Amino acid sequence: MFGTTATLVRTDDVEYEANGNITKYGNITYAYDKLGRLIRDNNPHEDIDKTTTWCYDIGGYLICLSLGKLAFSAVITERHYTTINKQ
Repeated sequence: MFGTTATLVRTDDVEYEANGNITKYGNITYAYDKLGRLIRDNNPHEDIDKTTTWCYDIGGYLICLSLGKLAFSAVITERHYTTINKQ
């Protein structure tokens, strides 16, 4: 319809945890914390070769992100909560 279509990863290159989280997609691997939140991916592709990490506060909100070799890092320093843990 809009040009050519390419399959990026064969379905046999995808692996999952018992709870359904993807642990491997092609050469990229993923790690999760005990609550099932994504905390790391490792992408060994020669043009990218990076590790991305995420961290969360006690309320489960994303508070930092680091893109490894791309030299990008962000920290969320201010969040406001009510008594029912909503922003």
